[in-house]
Amino acid sequence: IRARDHGVSADYVRAMAEAGHSRLTLNELVRARDHGVTAEYGKAMREAGYGVLSLEEMVRARGHGVSAEYVKEMNSLGPGRASLEELVTARDHGVDADFAKGWRDAGYPPIIADMVRARDNGVSADFISDLKAQGYTRLPVEDLVRLRQHGISARYVREQNVGSRSRLTVDELVRRRNGRM
Repeated sequence: IRARDHGVSADYVRAMAEAGHSRLTLNELVRARDHGVTAEYGKAMREAGYGVLSLEEMVRARGHGVSAEYVKEMNSLGPGRASLEELVTARDHGVDADFAKGWRDAGYPPIIADMVRARDNGVSADFISDLKAQGYTRLPVEDLVRLRQHGISARYVREQNVGSRSRLTVDELVRRRNGRM
C-alpha cells in the first residue's frame, strides 16, 4: 500500500533498476519518487555530462528544483559545465536562466558564485545597465555588491553625481551614503 500511495509501481522499480539503481529499498524508492526522481531524469543528467548519479545526488538535486531542463539552460550559457552542487546552490538562491542571461548580456561571465552573490544582494542586469548608462562600466562584482549592500540605487548614483566635476568613485558613493563625506 505504501508503495502504491507514493507512485512506486512495478514499472517504476523496473525502470530504476534498468537505469542502474537495482538494489533500492522500499524507503529509498518512495523517497526518490516523492522527489520526482525517475529513470528519465537520471538519463537526462547522464546525457548532460553528469554520469550515473547516486540516488542521493538525484534526490538532492530534484529536491532543490534542479530539473534536467534547468541544467541544460544553465550549462548552455557557459563558461563551462557547472557542478551539480553549483546548480543546487544557484537554484536555491533564485539564479535561473533568465538571470544568468541578463548577467551575461550585461558583460559578466555567468559564474555561479558571482551570480549567487549578486542575486543575494539585489544586483540585477537592470542595475548594471543603469550604472553603465552613467559611465560606470565593468565594475568588479565586489563593487556592484558593495553598492547594493549600502542601499545605493542607480538613482542615488545619478543624484550624487549632479554638479560633480568628475564621476564619483564607488568608495566616494559609499562614504556619502554613510554620511562620512
